[in-house]
Amino acid sequence: MSKLLRGSGLMAMIVLMTIETIRSLKPESQMSLVLILLLNRGRRRRTG
Repeated sequence: MSKLLRGSGLMAMIVLMTIETIRSLKPESQMSLVLILLLNRGRRRRTG
């Protein structure tokens, strides 16, 4: 149980950091970064 909480806490930190990074970027950079994240997620799902 503690391992699961630690893992979800780490994921939450990564998500928050990513959101802050996206907010600080220009709109054009935001769109490209979102597309890259979506492509990476899809690719990972297919291989795994």
